[in-house]
Amino acid sequence: MSLLDEPLESAQAELARAELALLEATARAATARDAASRLEAAVAALNGEIPVGPSATQQISVLDADNGNVAEVIDQNVHEALSAQQSVERAAAAAMSPEEFDKQRKRKQRQREKEQIANNPLGHLKCPGCGELGHMTEEIITTAKGGVIKALICGKCGNQAIM
Repeated sequence: MSLLDEPLESAQAELARAELALLEATARAATARDAASRLEAAVAALNGEIPVGPSATQQISVLDADNGNVAEVIDQNVHEALSAQQSVERAAAAAMSPEEFDKQRKRKQRQREKEQIANNPLGHLKCPGCGELGHMTEEIITTAKGGVIKALICGKCGNQAIM
C-alpha cells in the first residue's frame, strides 16, 4: 500500500498545482479581456463613435442596473487610454539624445505658433515695428480725455498702430 500512496499523493499535488495555475490564468485572461474592452471603448469614444459589442452592452446594462453613469465609464476609459499614450510618448522622449529632444521640442513649438497664427484673425498682418507675422492684436485704448481709440498692438515688440 505504501508504494502506491506516494505516487498518489504526488499526482494529487500536481493536480492541485495545475488547477491553481488554471485559476490564475483564467483570472489573468479575464483581466486582460476587461482591459482590452475598455481600451476599445476608449478608442471608439475618441473617434466619436458609440462603443458597440457584447462587452459594451454588458457594461451599459450593468451600469443602468446600478443607476450609474455611462459617461463616467467612457471618460475613465478615455483617461486611461490618454495616460497610456502619454507614457509611451514620455518613454520615447526619454530614449532620445539631448539634440534630438531639443529638435523635436522646437518643431512642436513652431507647430504651436503656426496654429496660434492660423487661429488669430489678425495673424496675416505684419508688425510695422519688428516685421513679424502673427503678433498683432486689436485692443481698445481709452485716452486721457475719455476718447476711445482702436489700436493694433504687437505682442512681440509693443509697437502700436492706431486705426
